[in-house]
Amino acid sequence: MKRRTLLSSFILSVIIFSGCDIFSSTDDTVEALIPVTQIDSITNDAEYIYFTYIYTKPTPCWKELDYLNEVDGDFINVKVPGVASAKACSPVNLSYIKPDSISVIGLPAEVTFRFFQTETTWIDTTYTIQ
Repeated sequence: MKRRTLLSSFILSVIIFSGCDIFSSTDDTVEALIPVTQIDSITNDAEYIYFTYIYTKPTPCWKELDYLNEVDGDFINVKVPGVASAKACSPVNLSYIKPDSISVIGLPAEVTFRFFQTETTWIDTTYTIQ
């Protein structure tokens, strides 16, 4: 009986996750920025600013392409580009914690982090390098 339950669980898992094969060459894909939902922490040492943030994928069928930290004067723009299948997928939000860092060399003593949420909304926070 236990073996049958394990086999059933395995088959169910394969069926659920096979619907999110977004990297099939025949699928159309959609690229967009994945929203950051929360800043977890920001610290620094003599060489780097270390920051951790939480981002939320709109469905399990999204994959991060890269993590972008763009320095623009006093601003550090943080974005999470992603790609997903254009096919329908279960609308389940999944949150991830991302630790990251950026060199302090060339940065002013005070910077403003801007974490992307939507085309018109960012989470902004000012940080003083110590």
